[in-house]
Amino acid sequence: MDIVWQAEDSLREKKVESDLKDLLKMMVAFANSVAPGDTAQIFIGEKDDGTVQGVKNTDNIQKTVTKEAEKIYPEIYYKTEVYERDGKQCVRSHTPL
Repeated sequence: MDIVWQAEDSLREKKVESDLKDLLKMMVAFANSVAPGDTAQIFIGEKDDGTVQGVKNTDNIQKTVTKEAEKIYPEIYYKTEVYERDGKQCVRSHTPL
C-alpha cells in the first residue's frame, strides 16, 4: 500500500502516538458523519504538517484502536493496517470497510 501525504480534512485525521486521548471521540464522529461510499481515515504516526514520526509498537497501537472501537455501540466496522512512510512504521485505521 502506498500512502502519500495529504492534508487533514473532514475524512482524514493525523495523530502522533502520544496524542490518542480523543481516539474514541474521533472514531464515533467519523462513524456518524461518513457519507455512503466515503472512507474516513486516521493516520497514527503522522503530524498535521505531514511530518512522519512513526510509532514504537504497531501491535500496541492496533490493540488500542480495537479497545476503543469495542466501546462503541452500535458496533462500527473498521480496519487497521500497518504502513511505512519515510522509512517509519505507522498505523492507519479506516471506516467503514
